[in-house]
Amino acid sequence: MQRLAAHLKAEPTTLAGLSGFGDLTLTCTSEQSRNYRLGQSLGQGTPFDPSTTVEGAATARAVDALACEAALDMPITRAVAGLLDNQLDVAGAMKSLLTRPLKEE
Repeated sequence: MQRLAAHLKAEPTTLAGLSGFGDLTLTCTSEQSRNYRLGQSLGQGTPFDPSTTVEGAATARAVDALACEAALDMPITRAVAGLLDNQLDVAGAMKSLLTRPLKEE
């Protein structure tokens, strides 16, 4: 997220503030969150109601497209988009993330 924000000339502290990090934390940890429930479904390999609007799904695809256009390395976004589009399964996504060469971030 920081890489894309920097590329788009956003203020880096915006993502670290309550409105950025707080919202991200809530959507990742609350069972009330459709993003959370979709993530659980993807991880468990269970069907998810396609008529349910999940903001994170559309966002992951859009961010992945932006990252590709800008040649930004966003491996987690790439993996999530791959899972959403059935281009990766969970094992493949994990392998792609865990076998990346080590480098300073």
